[in-house]
Amino acid sequence: MSGPPPGVNVAKTGLWAEIQRERARQQRAREQEFRDFRRAQERAQREQVRAEKVAARKAVADLKEAKRLYLEDRKAEAEEMSGALQDRVTGLDGVLTAGIRTAPLITFRSLKRQETYPPFDAGPLGEPLPAPLWEQFAPDPPSRFRRRAGSARYAREEQEARAAFDRARQQYADAEMRRRDQLAERQEAHRAASAEAISQAREYNDGIDQFARDFRARDSESVARFCTLILDSSAYPDGFPHQTRVIYRPEPREVVVEWELPPQAIVPVKRGYKYVATRDAIDPVARPEREIKERYANLIARVALRTMHEILISTPASVVDAVTFYGYVSAIDPGTGQPARPLLLNVTAPRAKFDTFVLAALDPIACLTGELTALVSPNPYDLEPVRPLEGYAKVSLKK
Repeated sequence: MSGPPPGVNVAKTGLWAEIQRERARQQRAREQEFRDFRRAQERAQREQVRAEKVAARKAVADLKEAKRLYLEDRKAEAEEMSGALQDRVTGLDGVLTAGIRTAPLITFRSLKRQETYPPFDAGPLGEPLPAPLWEQFAPDPPSRFRRRAGSARYAREEQEARAAFDRARQQYADAEMRRRDQLAERQEAHRAASAEAISQAREYNDGIDQFARDFRARDSESVARFCTLILDSSAYPDGFPHQTRVIYRPEPREVVVEWELPPQAIVPVKRGYKYVATRDAIDPVARPEREIKERYANLIARVALRTMHEILISTPASVVDAVTFYGYVSAIDPGTGQPARPLLLNVTAPRAKFDTFVLAALDPIACLTGELTALVSPNPYDLEPVRPLEGYAKVSLKK
């Protein structure tokens, strides 16, 4: 993301930057939590399977049965590797449907912080200390023999017990005073921290309210920032660059997005794996080149439709009436060996037209080229760029 242009309010930029960092942190945390959960789940399943297989092998005494189990293990390993590839392809095929929504991806309300603070917990300091009791110190009463012998000894014991009791009561009073002082200090610290946190949350929320007012007033920077938040909140499979640039043109109410498309390597070149028993080896099965190219073309078409859908569903028509999408990919030019960034897809979608699409049922490439008259590379996998006709793309974010 580039820095704020000259003349942009620094305080506002700081707020937007804080919002982006907070949203990005939350998004990364959610994605990391999901990945960790999936990995732990898969690890547990693998460990369970291995444990069961180990137990089975220990029970097998016959060498032939052991060999049969080994072959099954190797075949299962190849199937598991193939399944992982298929899961990857399924995730890519579902990029568009995974992004279909009936409600906004984010709202200004969702950007706000709670103006609350955890209640005070006194812990052990909240409980008064137990006071000493005389019964704990009082000497045993004299027996019948001692009463006949006299009470002088008992009197001395009682006097000593009284002194010990008085010392315990003083120690108790000192300790109880310290407890109350510590409790008061913690209560005051909690009160101050609560007031500070709530004040900061209110100040932050006031900034969000101003952000929302500027957005509704079609302030170019505010709308661009909000749309950037929308796209940054959209979760894609691993391997997507997830880099965007956004501008807003208030007069036609148009959002223009420059999107970094995933590289060709995002599509697995292997279709699966097979176990060859004669060599005790697991060999890859190549995916046909034509299928790889078709999958890549369909993938970037799905990304374009999903991006436009997420912006249109998350913004009102009074602010955004159309979305223009530029899809670039960073690669190496095979002819020169130099870094290249060809434009593979360029499309503009008016809201009224886009709202008629049933995204879960349409053909992405047919929709772009037929309904939206998009400029789509005839060979995107080979990095063949499109060159927008003069006047077709009114705004370009490319430097």
